[in-house]
Amino acid sequence: MNKTPVSSEEETTTASLEGPSVETVSKKRAESGAGKKADADVKASDQPMSSGAGADRVQIDLEADSWVEVYDAARTKLLHGLYKAGVVKTVKGQAPFQVFLGNAPGAKIKFNETDFDMTSYIRPTNTARFALVSPQ
Repeated sequence: MNKTPVSSEEETTTASLEGPSVETVSKKRAESGAGKKADADVKASDQPMSSGAGADRVQIDLEADSWVEVYDAARTKLLHGLYKAGVVKTVKGQAPFQVFLGNAPGAKIKFNETDFDMTSYIRPTNTARFALVSPQ
């Protein structure tokens, strides 16, 4: 894993996998003049992303801790694990993507730059399982 400081206030971590690329963007913290901490999210779209296999992109913005699983059309595991609130995960690959979220209300999904409304997929257990398919 490569860590490259962007500035003294923010940091981007990029991990390359065989196949599609995965990009993790950490939350940056800045001190205000009054000594209070101010949070600002670094948007994944503002960061360079290396090209991966496939032209489809999924962005998951976590507002709460959540278990996340994302698989591409070849059933390659792109994301799998517990991710903290404030993290933005972006994967690029070949749709359809199979997605499972362990705390779905705490996540926002964008598929190919379009907001995805997963409300109808959220179960009483606050989990959600769905497929993201590219329009033909």
